[in-house]
Amino acid sequence: MQRRKFIKQTTLSVLGVGFIPHILSCSGKTLEISSLIGKTNQDCTNFSKEGNDFFSYYALENHYTHEFIKGDKAFLFEQEDKIIGFTIKEQGISEVENYMEKITSLYGTKVKVIDNIFGTEYLWKTKNKNIKFCYTKPYEGLEQNMHYSEYSPSSKLIVF
Repeated sequence: MQRRKFIKQTTLSVLGVGFIPHILSCSGKTLEISSLIGKTNQDCTNFSKEGNDFFSYYALENHYTHEFIKGDKAFLFEQEDKIIGFTIKEQGISEVENYMEKITSLYGTKVKVIDNIFGTEYLWKTKNKNIKFCYTKPYEGLEQNMHYSEYSPSSKLIVF
């Protein structure tokens, strides 16, 4: 009798552990955020929204993908129910050179927007989107971060 009980409990435990990744993946959709710019916000209805009908944003942790930026957290911005852009924040600056090379190879010529003792910001422009990449420079008391943004060229907001 004990053997049957042991087999039953072991089987249920193995099934439970086996289904954990599936259950977790169903708890929140993963969005390919680069493909959302210019579309309606219908893919974002499962996420918490901050803001009003004119401008709002979604904070996405572990529920987004990007083709080459890893990041710790992403912010997806919308204006009047249409996705206008996103920003990905990544802690640390160890990948700056790799990201700069990748972005330049994909989008061409860059423009240096800001360069001071605290950090540097670059801008790339294409027909369909603008791309900004900024990072902090080593400075005492300043947290080391990188921010990668893509946004609609028609957007007049200054959040990027």
